[in-house]
Amino acid sequence: MRTIEKDIERWLGNQLKKLGCIYMKFVSPGNDGVPDRIIVLPGGSVIFVELKATTGKLMANQRVQISRLRKQGAIVFVLTGKLDAKLFLDDIERVIHGLSSS
Repeated sequence: MRTIEKDIERWLGNQLKKLGCIYMKFVSPGNDGVPDRIIVLPGGSVIFVELKATTGKLMANQRVQISRLRKQGAIVFVLTGKLDAKLFLDDIERVIHGLSSS
């Protein structure tokens, strides 16, 4: 069974919320192509995430918006498929556990 983007978003959101993160849908009127989600980690770090199904590709306006954010120093991840989402979650868990042990 093919995992669709919405399923990945829901799964990732549930996992991040269990870790104490804030997981918000990002909609910015007049700014088409912004990343799908904003994640706020415990401690306040902010990450933008664009999620794609395994076969998904970034559209031109998404590449532009991601580039704009990164040029400002924002952290932006593009996750393609559930495996990328799982690896991202593993990294976030390590970051959060590192913060709590400091």
